[in-house]
Amino acid sequence: MTELLASSRSFDRVISLLGTVKHSGANQATAVCPVCRAGSGNRNHNLSVTYFPQLRETKTNCFSAECPRSAVLGALGLPHWAAHDVEPRPCEECGKLSIPDEQGRFIHEYCAAKRE
Repeated sequence: MTELLASSRSFDRVISLLGTVKHSGANQATAVCPVCRAGSGNRNHNLSVTYFPQLRETKTNCFSAECPRSAVLGALGLPHWAAHDVEPRPCEECGKLSIPDEQGRFIHEYCAAKRE
């Protein structure tokens, strides 16, 4: 699992752990939600998984029960930060864990605004 987290895009991490996946492009797919399993009996895919390269982030959308992304990741055995390509590191300002901003700096928006 550690190797999977370190070596792939967030989209690839999520997709590799879902059951039957239907790809609708390089950065988009659908599957059955691992949280609510709605649609699993009739094989309807109710979970949309989309990768946003500019954000280096994967977002999910459960059409049946609106299951939150954190619940989807948890059901797959992934940590909450796994929806991002890069593991969080301490914020430059406050020291709490942060994902990188658009410039690649590890700083919260709030902390960056305080600096200005």
